[in-house]
Amino acid sequence: QLFSNLGCSNCHSVQDAGPARYTGSLDGLNPHSEQSCISSRKSGAPHFTLDDVQIESLRVALRDTTTIADRDVAADVEFQFLQLNCYACHERDGRGGIGRRRRPYFQTVGRIDLSDEGRLPPPLDEVGVKLHTAWLQRVLGGTGDVRPHMIARMPRFPDAAVVSLPDLLAAADQPLDLSAAEVFGETAGLAEAGRSLLDIGCVQCHPLRGESLPGVSGVDLSATPRRLHPQWFRDFLLNPERLKPRTRMPTFFPGAKSISPTILDGDVDRQIAAIWTYLKSIDILPLPKTVAAAQSKNFELVPRERPVLLRTFVQGAGTHAIAVGFPQQVHFAFDADNVRPALAWRGRFLDAYGTWFVRRLPPYRSVWTSPHCRKARRLPC
Repeated sequence: QLFSNLGCSNCHSVQDAGPARYTGSLDGLNPHSEQSCISSRKSGAPHFTLDDVQIESLRVALRDTTTIADRDVAADVEFQFLQLNCYACHERDGRGGIGRRRRPYFQTVGRIDLSDEGRLPPPLDEVGVKLHTAWLQRVLGGTGDVRPHMIARMPRFPDAAVVSLPDLLAAADQPLDLSAAEVFGETAGLAEAGRSLLDIGCVQCHPLRGESLPGVSGVDLSATPRRLHPQWFRDFLLNPERLKPRTRMPTFFPGAKSISPTILDGDVDRQIAAIWTYLKSIDILPLPKTVAAAQSKNFELVPRERPVLLRTFVQGAGTHAIAVGFPQQVHFAFDADNVRPALAWRGRFLDAYGTWFVRRLPPYRSVWTSPHCRKARRLPC
């Protein structure tokens, strides 16, 4: 009785509780019927609060249901972008993005200079051509972060969006989806050449496995083969400006010629293949020589079994700062001159190189932005 009285039987049927008003396909709907959900004003019928324009839009669409069955995938992407509010931060096909009045609020941790490319959310034009769907799922699920230098963080989205949106983007952008073997050919024995090529230019801007030269804060390249389609990677190295207008990324192959003619005889195709090969196995291969050398000069203090204390200079905590690090990776700096707790941060502690060896350096701008504390500086307070 309740099933009928509450109006459930208007649309649903179960055993003998009453016939459903309609249980067929869209083809049989008559939106002009007095019994239609969008026309009926009778008590017990669902009320969808649709205005006249919306009701007429439904009627027009239902005249030819093939337009619903064969919807444009791009329209589906646009709908999900609107539904998830992606346009609030990202631009795609000329829509959305950060407006000029909101741009000042998007900054990097420690205000490192990476231009708009490093502080604003990236555009999503042809992102399905660039990123694997598995990586897009990680990004939407909150585990695909490669830009820790940005203060603005990606939200975590519902599971339904994590599953559907990456596939829609791939269907809309239609990547070639070629395998690495199809793009690069035979890559055996190229890893060491790739390591040398990264040493020449890439490590000046990009970390690898979380290690970097002092002052480097770009995207870590370790996840490159898991993130990028091989064809997009190749095209980007050959002409970064074409795929990312106004990028700071220089080209190392101007005019499709290598600037390193002594490596692999200057063969551009083999050099790009070598870079990909090295990055694909970077977890088990040694780091480039310049990064390894910087590691040997690393004086990071790591609290393991007990707290670590360092007297140092820290802007914000003064010239009589007492920095205390804990194994739980929550640390603080105490201003002993003014007797006050000054700073607190989470993550890695401090690099003592500037305090122990280079006393002429200016005070740390902060414990996480110091050029001598490059690992901790990426983490916000």
